Amino acid sequence: MFDLEYLVDDDNRRIAAFGYLAGYAGAAVALKALAVNRKRQRHLLPPLKPFLSKLHLIDDVRSELSDSGPLKALIIGAKGRSGHGAAELIQAAGIETIEWDLEETARDDPFPELLDVDLVINCVFIQKKIPPFLTPELIENPDRRLSIICDVSCDPNSDYNPLPIYPHCTHFDKPVLRLINADNPLDLIALDHLPSLLPVESSEDFCRQLLPYLLQLDNLEQGVWKRAHQTFEEKVRELQAGFV
Repeated sequence: MFDLEYLVDDDNRRIAAFGYLAGYAGAAVALKALAVNRKRQRHLLPPLKPFLSKLHLIDDVRSELSDSGPLKALIIGAKGRSGHGAAELIQAAGIETIEWDLEETARDDPFPELLDVDLVINCVFIQKKIPPFLTPELIENPDRRLSIICDVSCDPNSDYNPLPIYPHCTHFDKPVLRLINADNPLDLIALDHLPSLLPVESSEDFCRQLLPYLLQLDNLEQGVWKRAHQTFEEKVRELQAGFV
């Protein structure tokens, strides 16, 4: 039994993942929510339905933003798969974009700078506990410009969560959670199934990534499958030790 998340290359990077299109779709949903926020602040983004393609999705986003005025977005984790996808969509929509990665998030304090943009998209992959990017106290700032947060990483129940400002994920039927309901509302998107917004391209992209390795599955003594097999055997030994 091999877990897809344990199929990694020589650099311990997953050989197949939905990250790019998760970031792309997340940025699109965030901009759609931002457009609604700009036009009718008391309203939330209505339920989502899948799109036929990236082209249909970006056309929809541009239409929604047609009279929203100048906007500024900030992507955290911009150099990763999800970050690249988010940046591509944001830039295709003609939105000013700030890109942060390890260097910008190295300090051990929250980031009040995140309040100075219209939209924050979190795409970081975190494997240890770090100080939060935002706190409940920080987002209460009445001078905040920020109105939409999209947490593509979407792990609210983890001790490693860098956005401990919301209790649960959202879903396509209700994609937005209102964190602050006031004259200056703040909404959050935390969809853990974002690639489903582009089901055809997500499936095709994942298949393209995985297929070359599936064709090598007959040899468990090389590369990806050797590492996965070793991991499987290690976990079996741990289970056996637990029953002794």
